[in-house]
Amino acid sequence: MASTRCIVALALVSALAHGHDHSHTHGHDHQLKHGQGHEHGQGHAGAAHHAGSSADTTTGWFNGLNVAWNQFGYDIGGGSYDEAWFTNYMQEAQANGENAARFWVHTDGRASPSFASDGSVSGLPSTFTSDLLSLVGLAQSHEVVLQLCLWSFDMCKDETGSGSTHASLISSETKTQSYIDNALKPMLTSLSA
Repeated sequence: MASTRCIVALALVSALAHGHDHSHTHGHDHQLKHGQGHEHGQGHAGAAHHAGSSADTTTGWFNGLNVAWNQFGYDIGGGSYDEAWFTNYMQEAQANGENAARFWVHTDGRASPSFASDGSVSGLPSTFTSDLLSLVGLAQSHEVVLQLCLWSFDMCKDETGSGSTHASLISSETKTQSYIDNALKPMLTSLSA
């Protein structure tokens, strides 16, 4: 089971209607706020989408951007999913010829998945599945391939000042399996429905 201990990212790819240009860079800056621990910026209204040249429908290149998050750690299952913000983001991406986006699902684990007192994963928050399905649907409707990265390296840092991290999901085979059984498999089941 050594391979299961290294689960860090999951890429889910939806079919594209056509290929796209890969000739430009993108910008999506986030702000860091200091004071109450390490909190990441909120509401990236100034996220930049830079237009590329016209789409080349024969090459199939990914022209990507890093959505990363809107509300660090709280977007999916954390009570802060903002469908309007993500709709606007995907609309801008599509309008500017961007066809791939990376998004962090759990980030550091502050809101999802749900944890038992021993640090094992007990399930997913009640809004997790509806939030995730909405995000995936928005990406698909705007012809954006969504790469879902399960965890950020922040899972190994005490970002919230709680005195603990979720690094044991990597180092403990039992806790890794609890994540697979109680979070990953239910997430994949909901996405495949």
